[in-house]
Order: sequence, then C-alpha cells, then structure tokens
Amino acid sequence: MRVAHVTPYYPPHLGGMEHVARRIAEETAAAGVEVSVLTSALPGGIPKREEKTPVTRCAAVEVGHTPVMPGLLPRLLTIPREAIVHLHVAQPLVPELVRAAAAIRGFLFLRTFTSTSAPPARSGGYCLSTRDSSWDPSSGRPPRWSSIPPAMSP
Repeated sequence: MRVAHVTPYYPPHLGGMEHVARRIAEETAAAGVEVSVLTSALPGGIPKREEKTPVTRCAAVEVGHTPVMPGLLPRLLTIPREAIVHLHVAQPLVPELVRAAAAIRGFLFLRTFTSTSAPPARSGGYCLSTRDSSWDPSSGRPPRWSSIPPAMSP
C-alpha cells in the first residue's frame, strides 16, 4: 500500500495542521506502509531535522496565507493510481488540484479538514465548499464549516 500526504504546509512551517500531517505520515510509515509527503517550499523554510518520510517540496509563493504552487499539479499527476492520497485541507487551491488530479489519474483521496476556528478568508469557504454535496448553492448562503466532514473520494 502507498499513501501520499498532500498538505499546503509542512514542518518547519509552524502550525497544528503541519504537526498532525507529520505525525500521521511518520506513524503510517512506522507501520510498514510506503509513505510520501508533497508540500510547499516557501522561501526560508529549510527543514531543521531530517525527515523520517520522503518529502517533496514544490516551489511556492504565498498569497493571502495560501501557498500557490505552480508545480503541484504535474507532481500530483505522477502519483500511482493504486496510491491513496491523504489531503490535509486548510486553504483553497490545493484541494481543487488534488481533485483534478484524482479525476485524471483515477486515484482515491481522503480529505481531512484541519482548522482551529473559522477559515482564514470568506472566499476560501466558497472555494472549498462547492465540492461538498451537502451544500446547496441555491440557498444563497455559504455552508457552515462544521458541515464539511472528512470524506473519501467517489
């Protein structure tokens, strides 16, 4: 079995999602599963320790607390079809790219929404939520964040 973790940020970037993604990746690898991590490489983000799992960092610029990684989609398209992608969701753009790559390549993905409170930007709420089948766009209001559960791709 192969698991690829895709996360907008990863240590040494500080934050809860980053810590959770690293712990899950390390514990899964310790259980004998082939694990890799795909994340952003923001200027100044140099790892302070050797990683226990392979980490691929895509060049990125940060716009509105969101890493924009032009090379992410091509990297996602190299993930084997038999792999399971664990998407750590906190910002827009990365989830949409994972979903597009999954549709093209045919791999399954699990998404875990990680946040300590509300999303950082209202537009991110619309962007992340339009994929969720429990949200009714005709209601004229954005969905409640608590209504977005972790889910497997179809």
